[in-house]
Amino acid sequence: MFDEAYAEFVNDPAFESADKFITQGYDNIVLLKTFSKIHAMAGLRVGYIVSTEENTKNIAQYVAGEKLNYCGVCAALSSLKDTQYLAYCKKVIDVSREIMEKVLSELGFHYLKSETNFMFHKTSIALNDYRELMKEKFILVGRDFSPATDWCRISLGTPEEMLYVAKVMRELRQKSMI
Repeated sequence: MFDEAYAEFVNDPAFESADKFITQGYDNIVLLKTFSKIHAMAGLRVGYIVSTEENTKNIAQYVAGEKLNYCGVCAALSSLKDTQYLAYCKKVIDVSREIMEKVLSELGFHYLKSETNFMFHKTSIALNDYRELMKEKFILVGRDFSPATDWCRISLGTPEEMLYVAKVMRELRQKSMI
């Protein structure tokens, strides 16, 4: 099973979708796709699988009722056609990621290179304290991801939002708070 929720954000030219295995005839592959990420439809809970006909039938018997709604399906189909918007969303995330990489490097925070719409960086203080400092500045950061409890997951917003985050991080560092 391959989950390609973030595949549309990947910049690495070596990346290949798992769908190639299905087209090559592998019958033990299930590819998961979602409209929650680049299509920005998390609330609509729309996604799909790509696999063999037999696998699809086997999986379908475990789906608890009809989960898709008409509005969600229409929105998903429209989004697939709106290639300009998808390219715009990709560019926005790329620019926002660059802003965060720059400030994290500048401040000496260890972070994991990201090909998604979020980043994961080590905090210099307890994550709960870091979360509270950021919250005071109207920035909400992610929960603990045990066992990496001194790492922060931060979703990437617009470049303007990430410039604000970078500014706050620099200010907190100047005050020796982070």
